[in-house]
Amino acid sequence: MFGWTVPIVLALAGFCGGWWIRRHVTGSRRIGVWLVFLSLPFVILFGVLVSQMDPTLSAERNSNNLAFGFVLYSIVMAIPWFASIAIGAIIAKPKPEMKPKPVAPKRESQRQQPAEPEPDDGLPHWKHPDRPLLDPPQLAHLLRDMASRHGIDPELLPSFSPPFAGDGDYVFREKFDYNYVRMKDGKALFEHSSAVADQLLYDVFAELSRSCARSSDSGTEASRQDRAEFLAAIDPRWARYFLKVEGFSTA
Repeated sequence: MFGWTVPIVLALAGFCGGWWIRRHVTGSRRIGVWLVFLSLPFVILFGVLVSQMDPTLSAERNSNNLAFGFVLYSIVMAIPWFASIAIGAIIAKPKPEMKPKPVAPKRESQRQQPAEPEPDDGLPHWKHPDRPLLDPPQLAHLLRDMASRHGIDPELLPSFSPPFAGDGDYVFREKFDYNYVRMKDGKALFEHSSAVADQLLYDVFAELSRSCARSSDSGTEASRQDRAEFLAAIDPRWARYFLKVEGFSTA
């Protein structure tokens, strides 16, 4: 009925299937997969024989022919089928489980060393943002307290709110930084932003130093020196930074 083609195909399919199931199917699923795979060609054979039944014969004759043909061809098919499956399963090895490689302990020289403190150059260190940022009330209290301790009129301080109330200076906090803004006719004359409270305080008092400088000639060397002295009374690092920005020696 099938010639030599069917046994050869069965042998190849059985070998590949037996190898793959043994290699890749594990656990409780393996029994079900084996049962389905082993019975697959016989189910196909039964379907083929049923499709070739002669409608001119009686039902009893067709039934006898079907039973005889199924038994006969099953025996012929079973030999290459089961033999090839067994060979494939024997050759295959179960796929090894991937286990995490043990991590060797780091040597003393490889362990992360603590970050060295930044060298003290006498200037403010504003590289690292505040974590977390100060709340607006905390920032306002810090600014007012610093002004009070150095005899600065609190009326000169900026408003602690977003710049929605008209002209003036405003200090407020957004999600990731602090802001210091001066508004005039609905436009910002300047805006300083920083994620470091100390830097924002410097910006505020650096602006205040303009009105508090003894010299009335803005932009002159005397005026800049007055402003530096004003800032030094609050924080000497601020004064050195101011002089550096203004082009003076900080020695």
